Amino acid sequence: MADATNKIAVDGLEFYEIKNNLKQFLKSQDKFKDYNFEGSGLSVLLDLLAYNTHYINYYSNMVANEMFLDTATVRDSVVSHSKLLGYTPTSNRGARAQVSVTVQADEDGGITDEFLPRYSIFLANAGGKSFAFRTIDTYKFEPKEYSAGSGNIVSYWIPEVTIVEGRPAISTFIVDRTNSPSQRFVIPETNIDLSTLKVRVQTSSTNISGYDEYWTLVSDPLQLSQTSKVYFVQETENTKYEVYFGDDIVGKGLQNGNIVVLEYLVTSADPTEPNGIGATDTEDTIPSFVWEGSSFGGDSTVDVIDPALGGAEREGIESIKYYAPRGFQAQDRAVTVEDYSFMLARDYPFANSIYVWGGEDNTPPIYGKVFISIKPTSGTSLTNQEKEAIKIGILKKFNIVGVTPEIVDPDYTYLKFETTVKMNPAKTTKTPNEVKQVVKNSITSYVNGNLGKFGGNLLASRLSSNIDSSDTSVEASGTVISLEKRISPNYGVDANYNITFSNEIEPRTITTNGFLHFDPAKASFLDPYSLAYLRDDGAGQVDVITYEPLPGSQTIDGTTAAATAATAATTAATRITTNPSSVPEKPFRVLKEKAGTTNYKTGQVDMPSLNIAGLAGANPVLKIGGQPRNFAEIVADKNQLLVLDNEDPLSNFVDVKLSTEGRLKSPSSARNQSRFQADPTPTSAPATEEKNAAKPEESAPKPKGYPKC
Repeated sequence: MADATNKIAVDGLEFYEIKNNLKQFLKSQDKFKDYNFEGSGLSVLLDLLAYNTHYINYYSNMVANEMFLDTATVRDSVVSHSKLLGYTPTSNRGARAQVSVTVQADEDGGITDEFLPRYSIFLANAGGKSFAFRTIDTYKFEPKEYSAGSGNIVSYWIPEVTIVEGRPAISTFIVDRTNSPSQRFVIPETNIDLSTLKVRVQTSSTNISGYDEYWTLVSDPLQLSQTSKVYFVQETENTKYEVYFGDDIVGKGLQNGNIVVLEYLVTSADPTEPNGIGATDTEDTIPSFVWEGSSFGGDSTVDVIDPALGGAEREGIESIKYYAPRGFQAQDRAVTVEDYSFMLARDYPFANSIYVWGGEDNTPPIYGKVFISIKPTSGTSLTNQEKEAIKIGILKKFNIVGVTPEIVDPDYTYLKFETTVKMNPAKTTKTPNEVKQVVKNSITSYVNGNLGKFGGNLLASRLSSNIDSSDTSVEASGTVISLEKRISPNYGVDANYNITFSNEIEPRTITTNGFLHFDPAKASFLDPYSLAYLRDDGAGQVDVITYEPLPGSQTIDGTTAAATAATAATTAATRITTNPSSVPEKPFRVLKEKAGTTNYKTGQVDMPSLNIAGLAGANPVLKIGGQPRNFAEIVADKNQLLVLDNEDPLSNFVDVKLSTEGRLKSPSSARNQSRFQADPTPTSAPATEEKNAAKPEESAPKPKGYPKC
């Protein structure tokens, strides 16, 4: 007889493990001691028992997983758990654009219709597909231009119109609590944009009162009364949404015979496809948007203010798992910086990255404030209108008394890479130029994948690993990294400019591109400006200098000062030298001593009173560069972003050396080559015309913001 302690092992969950455990159990029994389990009908029965046990195990495991938010994999289960936390997953979002609409007046100065009705159609094309955008509000035209002779109105316009991609749809329900006590109001469409949902409740089919009154989405249930005309929304099965109402205690309830009218926009199957429409519109291009069905015919013009952005698919499972518990923690009020981050990430779909810090962590500390920086999905910073819309439309609802939110622009730090790689031609069929492009792509890939978001620090070890593994022929590499800040100056006035690299800076590496500055030696000249640069003396003092000799003197090669100055203005280096201290410095004159200071420890550069008359060449911004002392890790503090300017060909410079050339030299050895600095002895033609050409017109529009990366 078998030992009474013999039991079926339950340590295996796979089919063959279960079958083997059953087989071993039967073998331990006296009745089956010498039985051939592989060649008998009992093997089939063991298969059935094993399959049955395996299915039960699998089903039990899946059921157990779906019982918890962290382990659930089915969307309906995840959504169900999020309901317990008061969280509603976001729906599809149609792309939004801002346009202005202009129409021509008739001979009497009037127009056929002074309103742009809701759901007006604006057609656009992208990727070979046509998309329809709709207005979600009604707008009124206002006079734009008047005739100089008669004074009649020539044209009307609406300066800002918001249009959303999607088609309008309506769902209507008649309330019948008698026959359907648990009646539900489920929107039949799956691709709706919940932000466009409007709800109305008509009294009955014979009483239209209430038809023109919109109910509001619940924002704070604690503020509701039994007469509050509000509605609730939740995601239900099969990615559809259900609208439900109060019970005459918390919110006004529905009565038999009421007619519920739901209006909304349904996005295209892929709501991200219209993103970017209108981004390339200029005065010389055909407008991207056309007002379809306009009563003004061809006399209407649609100009893009902000291109179509924000089109997004419904919230995914992983996102729901992440935001649902954080939404419950925030409880619809913004107290901590994490609360602010959550609210903005949830309610502002046009943010690429968000960073929030308290006033006590600011430099210098400002108590009673919370600072918010948002990198938009398009462009480099938010407009003033967008900032106000966020403050009023989002933050005001959740902000606590006594704390003032302030939205600040991202602070961009542009990276410049100077890389030298050692290539072994025997290990690849690629040419040196092809390897150079591969290395450039690896650097760009590292920046795009790891930087460009708040808190993204550059780690030199990972960058070096990307470069070394970019191609089998790369045997060694070395990279020198420089930082660059960009300022849009106010021309012709003494202005205060402050920048911070937030990294320790090597002394004598603060440099700039050329700009026009008053030259005391030319005070009596018609054009009293010289091409100037900032010079760091290595002791923390920043001076304004020029390489132009004194008026009337001659340079070393015998050319006149005027000719040299003119050529310098047109050939000034637009690239910041990575380490000017390693380049023999040319003779210079100081135009303004102690124009600023540099704190090498913090990377802070202060210029309290700098007067820039103009920028040399076509540079729209003043570029101030510096070399970090520590290459191992370059940090981005608070609202700073580390980015790469892909439009600057010298921001990602790669030099390929063949293994036959011997030992790889440091990239710094290349800094003495002429391509990294301005031509020290330029020669050119007539001075006056060249200098005047280089000086920007005072009436020229001032550059705004940072160039787009």
